[in-house]
Amino acid sequence: MKAISTWIFLILVISVKAQIAIGGSVGYGGHQVFFDPSVKQTATAHTEFRVGLQYLNKKNSGVSLELAQTSLGWTLDSEDSTFSISWPQTELRFFSHFNIGKGVHRMPIQLGPFVGYASGDYPTNDKLRFGLSLGTGYALQTGKNIFQVMAHFRQELIPIYPVDVYLYSLPQSMTLSVGYYRLL
Repeated sequence: MKAISTWIFLILVISVKAQIAIGGSVGYGGHQVFFDPSVKQTATAHTEFRVGLQYLNKKNSGVSLELAQTSLGWTLDSEDSTFSISWPQTELRFFSHFNIGKGVHRMPIQLGPFVGYASGDYPTNDKLRFGLSLGTGYALQTGKNIFQVMAHFRQELIPIYPVDVYLYSLPQSMTLSVGYYRLL
């Protein structure tokens, strides 16, 4: 009982001193793989759905935690043929979150790692993914409502293929998303 009352006290103290918001976003972007030696390719369009929790203290810094479902892949173009592959990936993202501006108009900046699990037609058995993501955009806060437009760049740090096949085979993507968060 003492542990439960301690947790309730901590949650109340944090929520009085800070802003906690819950919400989600939908995004659209392009994904490709950085190969070395290089391979001629075009970006593959992908969609992304996210639900998240944001915590900001009075100094406009905090953390964001997001659960994302995205579709990734690449398209190889050669003079003779085209090869395309795509797969769904579920990711858990943890961001350091900063806001520039304190009024209605804000510029959020997010930077942090993510861990993901690739499924479907993923080309190898190493389906556990890890990388970094950087995002920025515009947020409009009216009362308890936060409307956001964000651009995120993400770079995976684990190669898809072994080093003996390609020196690098690192997936990367750029996503533009719109979202809504509600302060608790």
